Amino acid sequence: MTRMSANADIGVTMRITTVDDVAGAVRLARKERGWTQAQLAAHAQVSRDLVNRLERGSGRVEVAKVLDVLAALSLATVIEPRRSPVDLVAVVRAHEVTA
Repeated sequence: MTRMSANADIGVTMRITTVDDVAGAVRLARKERGWTQAQLAAHAQVSRDLVNRLERGSGRVEVAKVLDVLAALSLATVIEPRRSPVDLVAVVRAHEVTA
């Protein structure tokens, strides 16, 4: 699942929960900078093949290399606990009972 919100640098903030989310975030940031995969690879000091595999959502990319690519794109990596989904129906019902 990807959650997006405003961000001045690349236009969106994404909550990453899947490999495909990482792929999409990298591809979006690269394209917003007007870079080719080869240019991103040069900035990150990785191979173009790695950038290609990362953007295709390959799960076979070293974490250190992913971090290199994210750093080259000036993307921050934040690790936080997952939030439990909110049961909106239960919240509304609880509010109706107390109101």
